[in-house]
This record gives sequence, structure tokens and C-alpha cells, in this order.
Amino acid sequence: MITSSTFRFSLCMIACIFFLHVERSRGTYIPTNIDLTVRAADVAVAKSLAALDTVHSQLSSDLPALITAETKNDANWIVEHSLASALLKQGFEVMTDSTAAPSAAPRFTFRVADYSITGWSGLRGGEVKRRCHLTLVLRLIIGGELVWQNEADSVIHDKIPKNRLEVLQNVTYNFADLELEERSWGRFIEPAVVSSVLGTLVYLFFSSR
Repeated sequence: MITSSTFRFSLCMIACIFFLHVERSRGTYIPTNIDLTVRAADVAVAKSLAALDTVHSQLSSDLPALITAETKNDANWIVEHSLASALLKQGFEVMTDSTAAPSAAPRFTFRVADYSITGWSGLRGGEVKRRCHLTLVLRLIIGGELVWQNEADSVIHDKIPKNRLEVLQNVTYNFADLELEERSWGRFIEPAVVSSVLGTLVYLFFSSR
């Protein structure tokens, strides 16, 4: 059965493959903002599930694991896919449709507590320092009771050419647009001017006495 999340993920993969082809044709592959988000989600999920050993014995491989989001977030479908892939690798059957899941099925709920992609451009050069941050809260509910929860942070850094910023964005997934902070000489000149003026005023005050 093809769910809406599966369809969205397929569109994402098509977009990623397209940009991969474009960038490789130019000699260098540069991860898109969505690529970076997928990597951050994979890291956060891996960190969370690494602490699951304490209750692993309570999980039954005979029942599918239901995955649901606690709150709405544009990045939910990426986290959902990362979590589903990780659980499948651990041997679990996975479901995302709560209406079709058995009532006794273990339920993994997740919440994207924080997510952002930011960048800083230096005074010189044509590079942007990019940073993707994702905080994931993951809970396991069995028989209606919360038996485990964990919170994990994921931060991915890289550098990208400033002239490739627009190519790495995607109008379909504008939630992953990079917030660019360009540092100008004004940030350094203004404090110097203020200090110079204050120094002159102090000199004139004492020299006139």
C-alpha cells in the first residue's frame, strides 16, 4: 500500500537524484538542504534507538511497530522514513496507518522539537558555512503505557559555494530553506568608531580641566 508519506518521500528522492545528477555533471556533488536534513534525521534516530536496549525485551517481533507523529512539522515525513528504515533494519515490521494497526501493537511516537538550517557567510571568499540542527523526542508506548522515551540532538556542518545557494534550495520543500547571515564590515567598523569617539570625548574632558 502506498501511503502519502511514501509518495512524499518518493518525490524527495526524485528531486535529490535530479540535483545529484546536475552537481555530478559539474564535477562536484553538493548535498541539497533536504539531503542535509535526511542525514540529520538519520543521526538523531540512530542516537535515540541506541538507548532502546533497556526495553527491547518488551517488544514483540510478531506485531508491527506503529509510527506516529505527536505534533505537526514539515520535516515529519523525513523523520518518519528514517525511523521506519532503522526499525526495519532491526527486524520489525513497520506501519504508519494507525487505523489498520492492531490495538496491541507497540507505538513509536516522535516529535521534532527543534529544526533549522542556517548559514554564515564570511567577509571574504565565496563559501557559506551551513549548519543543520534537529532535535528529536522519541517515545515508545506499549499497552497504552509509556515505557521508554529519549531525546537526541543532531548537528551537521559543511561548507558550500555561495553561488550554489539557490540550486540547493527547493521550492517544494521551502521549510528547508537556509537562513543566511551575511557578516559585513559594518559589524567591526561601528564598534571601532564608537570607541574612537568615546576616547576623544574622554581626552577632551580631562584636557580641559
